[in-house]
Amino acid sequence: MEQAEHGKTREEIESDLVARFPGIAGYAGRPVVVYGSAGAAILAAAIVTLMVRRWLARAKPRDDLAPSLSGAPGSESDRLPLSGVTRHDRQKLEDALERIEEF
Repeated sequence: MEQAEHGKTREEIESDLVARFPGIAGYAGRPVVVYGSAGAAILAAAIVTLMVRRWLARAKPRDDLAPSLSGAPGSESDRLPLSGVTRHDRQKLEDALERIEEF
């Protein structure tokens, strides 16, 4: 404050402080902390990427389970393999669930 009151500029005061205390020129983090944080961030990004890829692969419809678009409703080609549920039954279930959600 005294230096400012005597008319010194901010740059002059800062240069005097840096000359008197060379350790305050700037903070340089320890390399272990800086590189460790960067490594942890890269590792976290890689893990998240792998998890998202697995999730998307699991959610992707498989061709062997896709319903056939040919055939009349209720026909054998309208059934999903291994599920035994027709499109008509699935539509009725979806309608019932929508009514429950509206309630």
